[in-house]
Amino acid sequence: MKKIIGDNFGEVEKYKLYRTVYEILHPTISKKNISNYKVVFDEKLLPVLVFYPTKISNINSVIIFVPSDGKVSGCFGKYSEICKNMAKETNSVVIAIDYFDSTIKYPTVVNKVSKIIKYLYDELNSIGIKLENISLMSDSVGCKILGSSITKLISKGCLISKVIFVYPVVRDDYNEYKWNESLMSINFNLDKKVNSFLKKYLPKENENSCSLFELVYFKDFPKCLILTGDMDIFKDDGETLKEIVCKNNEGSVSYNIKFASHGFLGTTDEEIQREMYKYISEFVLL
Repeated sequence: MKKIIGDNFGEVEKYKLYRTVYEILHPTISKKNISNYKVVFDEKLLPVLVFYPTKISNINSVIIFVPSDGKVSGCFGKYSEICKNMAKETNSVVIAIDYFDSTIKYPTVVNKVSKIIKYLYDELNSIGIKLENISLMSDSVGCKILGSSITKLISKGCLISKVIFVYPVVRDDYNEYKWNESLMSINFNLDKKVNSFLKKYLPKENENSCSLFELVYFKDFPKCLILTGDMDIFKDDGETLKEIVCKNNEGSVSYNIKFASHGFLGTTDEEIQREMYKYISEFVLL
């Protein structure tokens, strides 16, 4: 397996500019505190976006972020801004994995994500970033992809310290789910968007899989931070997951943010942002 990080800026073929993970964390070139890299595995490019905090001279904390489908979470077109703010507010490097590809489904999508997470973990460890300072994070339907990837990694002996689930969507099917009618108008057509995503990326009924509810029972599952929104149509999912996680995974914590609806990572409400980043910052620095 070829392990190279390419600093792209849209000219990778022209300049052949390749860098190490160390150089990612201590960049000599960045564009508005964002760098666009491609990890090369077996001649296939896996894009990652790297976002830097205000001060990059002494990086100790890294968040590897597996974003949700933006059309489901309501964050379509916002993830760059979200990650840039997250890097600033948590004083962490944020590495966002771009796994979206209309041609891939389960289990390919999980294999792809777990492979790049494992590579980043190994390289970060090799340059002195401690295990407890690396956090995995996802939101909405992305939590299902991340949860399956974590389980795959753990089964292969990869040590993972922390994971953050934000307004998690955890079931495999919502066709017969009893929705909270009072929240349906706030989360317009979200049920249809989620079912469309699950059909596109996740396995059919006859394929081997398990829900995130089951995954958190997995031996040595990492400590978790779970953030839910008071106005989220999937709040019940998050609440049920909280009960399982906090009972079975030592060091796990959960918080419910009032007046926050699905996709609040992309909110412009300063009070919600302040509360959200307070919880995330405290957790990544534990």
